[in-house]
Amino acid sequence: MQQREPAILTPIERRRLSDAVVEQLAQFIESGTYAVGNKLPSERELARDLGVSRTLLRESFRILESIGLVKVRPGVGAIVEQASRNSVDIAKYLWSHAADVLEVVEVRDVIAARAGELAAQRISDEQLQDLENLYAAQREVASVDELVRLDEDFHGLILHAARNRVLLAMDEYSRAILNNVKWSALTLATRGEKSLEEHERIVATLRERDARGAAAALRVHAQRSNAEIRKLIEERAAEAATSREAAAIR
Repeated sequence: MQQREPAILTPIERRRLSDAVVEQLAQFIESGTYAVGNKLPSERELARDLGVSRTLLRESFRILESIGLVKVRPGVGAIVEQASRNSVDIAKYLWSHAADVLEVVEVRDVIAARAGELAAQRISDEQLQDLENLYAAQREVASVDELVRLDEDFHGLILHAARNRVLLAMDEYSRAILNNVKWSALTLATRGEKSLEEHERIVATLRERDARGAAAALRVHAQRSNAEIRKLIEERAAEAATSREAAAIR
C-alpha cells in the first residue's frame, strides 16, 4: 500500500484567513497524518505554526466541525471525526455555485417572513412548546453538528406550523436547487450567539401570537444569515480575481 506524504503546516500569508486555515487543516487530516480518533495539536501550537490568532483558529475549528472532519470537545480539543470531507463540502459548493446560491438568498427572507406571520396565527400550543424546547436545547448544546440539527428542526417546525403547503414546497425547492446543502452549518459557525438571540426573539413573538412581529423577526434573522453567505461568496470572488491578476502578471 502506497504511503502518502504527511501534510506540512505552513504560515498563512493572506485573507481570507479562516478559509486558508480550514483548507490547510483539512489537508493535514486527509493526508493521514492524524487518524480518526486522534487529537489535533493544541490551539497554541497551531496558532503559532500557522501564524494566526487563536480566535481565528477557533472559528476554523467550528467550520471543520460543521463539515464533519473534527469534533471539538470542551476541555479536550479537536478530535478527528472522519478522514475525508462530507460528499458535499458546504463552503466549496457555495463558492462554485454562487449564482444559484444568490438567487435563493434573494427569496429566503420572503419565505421566512411569511411563514412567521402565518405560524403566529396558526401554531398550536403543543408546537409552541416544542419550539421553546428546541430553543432551550440550542442554548445547551456545544456540538456544531447538533446545533445545526436543532436549527433545522426549529425552522422546520415554524414552516409546518404555518400550515401552508405552497410555502413548504417553496422551501423544499430552494433546498433542491442547492443540492440540499446545509448552509446553516456555515452560518452558525460564524454567527452562533447572534443567531440564538434572534431565535429567542422569534419564539417570543410566536408566543405572543404577534403576526407582524414574527414576520419581522424571521425576516431579520434570514437577512442577517443571508448577508453572511453573500459576504463569503463576495470575498472568495475577490480572492479569485486577485489570484487571476497575479497569475497574469507572472
